[in-house]
Amino acid sequence: MNNNLKQIIYRLDFDTSKNEDIIYNDDFLNTIMRSYKKIEIDEIENVRTLNINKENPNVLLNNEQVVSKVFTNAEGTSQLKINKNCLIFNSIIFNENLKNSFKDIVDSFIKFNASKSIIRIGLRKIYVYENYKMSQLKQPLKTIMKERDLTNLIRLSRAIVREEYINDDIRITLNEGLLNPTYPSAIEDRSLIIDIDAVHYGIVNNSVDIKTIFDKSENSINEIKEKNILDEGQLNE
Repeated sequence: MNNNLKQIIYRLDFDTSKNEDIIYNDDFLNTIMRSYKKIEIDEIENVRTLNINKENPNVLLNNEQVVSKVFTNAEGTSQLKINKNCLIFNSIIFNENLKNSFKDIVDSFIKFNASKSIIRIGLRKIYVYENYKMSQLKQPLKTIMKERDLTNLIRLSRAIVREEYINDDIRITLNEGLLNPTYPSAIEDRSLIIDIDAVHYGIVNNSVDIKTIFDKSENSINEIKEKNILDEGQLNE
């Protein structure tokens, strides 16, 4: 397990043009409950939703109030949120067991909600490195992370660079630089953050294609991350 991986998010956004509710039959709920023993109270929130019209290539944004079912594992380290617009897996700890359980949940969802078309597939990974040497970083990250006097009267509050990439039908956004969880306050330490978000837009209706897109997204994220550092293991020494 990569101890520097602090958060991972898998997300599926649905076509909302049909305004269909999620079908929670016993088989689907049993698949979820094998990994998530605790069910939160239904969550109500105002959200902006994606809508793709097959006859119109433009992506439309709608504002509405939705009710989500939120499932949390016993350790409180992983959460699954489902509503009629999206399915979001969010975890601060990730291993093969969680990855396989998420795949089973997606397979079950597709089986019992076959009329739900998926129009956006996203994977985001956030890495934080507290101990590193400048010699272990590559450009342009080395320039971003250069020594700065953080005790001046004029304080640095943000040092993040954004880059965007395309891998065929996957769009990847990289944000990297100095971590500042108290922004817009001044930066207090020199922890490094590498935040990579990979997104696929387009209609998908089967779990095989979803897995293929997630695998391609993960490979893209790993390749982009590796261009920034010389040796993953050495960063923790």
